[in-house]
Amino acid sequence: GACAAITALCASGIASDRFCFEGFLPAKIKARKDKLENVAEEDRTLIFYESTHRILDTLADMQDVLGGDRYVVLAREITWETIAGDKLSALRQWLSEDPNRTKGEMVLIVEGKPKSEDAEEFAPQAIKALTLIAQELPLKKAAAIVAELYGYKKNALYH
Repeated sequence: GACAAITALCASGIASDRFCFEGFLPAKIKARKDKLENVAEEDRTLIFYESTHRILDTLADMQDVLGGDRYVVLAREITWETIAGDKLSALRQWLSEDPNRTKGEMVLIVEGKPKSEDAEEFAPQAIKALTLIAQELPLKKAAAIVAELYGYKKNALYH
């Protein structure tokens, strides 16, 4: 149950301070992909249960929706005799190489969506400096100055 999922989360090495327990994904492909679309932007760690006969299909759908670079850990069996973590694309490949790897109860721990550089949070002082300098100079030039002062990328400030 949930205790096993939390144990797997702790053992996974993925951030455990903020997570969403999602349970089993729907069996039908469209419903499963729709559910994954709904959580694709979630930055918290996602926890799913999955069955032996659907694991490869679920990982394929996760890769389609979340991207092959999303890190996921698969914990198998109640004693967690197998804990394997990798990018979705590599984990799918590893599982498909040996049918025994897809047997047993499974918990999938999926990292939350990493923050993009464009979503960078700026120090309040940087925002204030940008606002003041932009009153005297074009925004592009003001962004270049503030980026240099505070170590940000100019394009991140400018857009």
